Amino acid sequence: MIFLLSSDPRWKAMRSIHAAHVFSLRGLAAVRAIRERKVRDIVDYLRRRAGTEVDVGHTVYGGMLNLLSNAFFSVDVVDVGAEPVHGGLPELLHEIVEKVTMPNISDLVPLLRRLDLQGMRRATARRFERVFHILDGIIDRRLAVDKENHGDYLDSLLDLVSAGKIARDTVTIMLFETNCKPLLAHHASFDTFDLPPSTRVATHD
Repeated sequence: MIFLLSSDPRWKAMRSIHAAHVFSLRGLAAVRAIRERKVRDIVDYLRRRAGTEVDVGHTVYGGMLNLLSNAFFSVDVVDVGAEPVHGGLPELLHEIVEKVTMPNISDLVPLLRRLDLQGMRRATARRFERVFHILDGIIDRRLAVDKENHGDYLDSLLDLVSAGKIARDTVTIMLFETNCKPLLAHHASFDTFDLPPSTRVATHD
């Protein structure tokens, strides 16, 4: 909710959604089955690979991605244990972390900041655009094809869109904030990195 003031009624609407679907005991209980299913996916994969070499970190990371994505928009974003799909969400998040944590001479010399001599910020911005494109695709499919009520976080946001309380593009930002940004922040000081201007959206009354 970084793009709204706490006095804005839309911020209050967002806070109520988070309280009801993310942080409340009811919200946690609602995704208990998802958590258990995704943990079973990890255990089943490790059982099938018994006696062989397994990258446990990679497997658990993929399982956690699926746990989060299913809790928020009921979609698996990776195949647990498989190699990352080129251009897929996990690979893009990993590449963003690499770019954000890589030394950038333009950040060290204020006069050179706007020049982006190494192209680091441009490269990161392109990856952000691709992440948002993937999230937009998930939302568009839900709107156009999947009419089932999943009772997930995305359904709650789309209800607010239907009621005219938030803009359609804001849904993408909220999915990023809740699903992708925590994973990035786990690996890097992501909170200090500004989102590209093209990914900043506004809400409407």
